[in-house]
Amino acid sequence: VELHKAIRESCDVWFYRVGMEIGIGRIAETARRFGLGQPLGITFVSERSGIIPDVAWKRKRFGTSWYDGETVIASIGQGYVLATPLQLAVMTAALANGGTVWKPQVVQRVENLEGETVWSSSAELLLQSRWDGESLRAVRSAMQAVVNEPGGTAWRSRLTQLSYAGKTGTAQVVKKKDDDEESDPEQVAYQLRDHALFVAYAPADEPQIAVAVVVEHGGHGSSAAAPVAKEIFSTYFHLDPGKPVTVSEDEWAGD
Repeated sequence: VELHKAIRESCDVWFYRVGMEIGIGRIAETARRFGLGQPLGITFVSERSGIIPDVAWKRKRFGTSWYDGETVIASIGQGYVLATPLQLAVMTAALANGGTVWKPQVVQRVENLEGETVWSSSAELLLQSRWDGESLRAVRSAMQAVVNEPGGTAWRSRLTQLSYAGKTGTAQVVKKKDDDEESDPEQVAYQLRDHALFVAYAPADEPQIAVAVVVEHGGHGSSAAAPVAKEIFSTYFHLDPGKPVTVSEDEWAGD
C-alpha cells in the first residue's frame, strides 16, 4: 500500500507506520500550519481551539511522557486530537489552494439602503504551509481518487458532471470494547455512535469551494457525510445529481 491507495481506501495501518517513521513532532507542526489546534479568529464568541498534541503538550497537561502508541493513534486523528468543523473546512481549503490558510469570514460587505457599500471585508492571511509541489499534487490526486476511482470510500457519492476531491472519516465518541461493536452500529446506543465526517473541495482541478460535513452519530463518513457534500456541490454548481449511484460491495471500501 502506498499513499494514493492509503488515502483512497482509508488504510489506517499505512498512516500508523508513516506516523511512527516521522514522529509526533512533525505531525503536530504540519497540522498547526493548516490551522488546526488554534483559534482561527472568526468573529463569533466561544471559538474552540481544538487540540494538536505533542510531547510538550502532554508534559504540560498531564506531567507524563509521550508514548509511541499515542503517535500511532494521533496519526489518524484519534487519541487527544480535537478539531472543529470550521478548522476542517479551513484545512481543506488550504489543501485546495496550495497551502494558504485564510482567516474565515462570514460577512462579505455591508450596504446602506441605497445599495452603496459602506464596509467590505478583505482577505487576511493566517498561515502558510511549506508543502512542495510534488507532495501537494500527490495528496490532491489521492483525495480525488477517494470520490472518482473504484475502491474509493466516497465512490458512491461521485457526480458525473463534476469531479471533486475529498476524504471520509469518523470521530469516535466513546472507546470501543472490541471489534464486535463495529460490525453492527445499529446495536450501539445512538448517543454512543461515531460521528461521520467528510471534507471536500470542488472542482478537483480548479477549486472554488471547500466544505466540511459532520453528521452527529452518523456512523461512517462514506454513507452519512459524503452524500451531504454531494448535494452541496450539486446545488452550488447548479447540477442535476440524477439517480443514486449504485456499486457492488467489492468496488467500495467503507469508512
